[in-house]
Amino acid sequence: MGLAGSGLSRRSAAVVGEAIARAALTAERTVAVARTVFFRALLLRFFLVTDLSVARFVLTAVPLAISVLFSVWVLLRVKAPPRSDGLWVGSVLLDAGTAFLVLLANVLCPAQGYAGILRKA
Repeated sequence: MGLAGSGLSRRSAAVVGEAIARAALTAERTVAVARTVFFRALLLRFFLVTDLSVARFVLTAVPLAISVLFSVWVLLRVKAPPRSDGLWVGSVLLDAGTAFLVLLANVLCPAQGYAGILRKA
């Protein structure tokens, strides 16, 4: 998050950098709340509607649960902006990985009565 070459004094760059880091943490906490609510709803739907095969469970429920736990951890433990970009990178990778695995479950283990996109051709 360096502001080198921005034309700001060292002190100003530090203040601006801190403000950006705090805003990023606020945004991440907001995303964590949204992720927790949405993924908990998906988990509830999964257990109420979906067949509980082992493959679907591993590809759907496990990533959703891990994402919810990560979000709760962010909300409860992360009070100050991190010194590196690890939290932001981890958050994005977690969202992308969870979406990929949940959608992959629909392709590899389609619901009964649906042939699946791989079997349509």
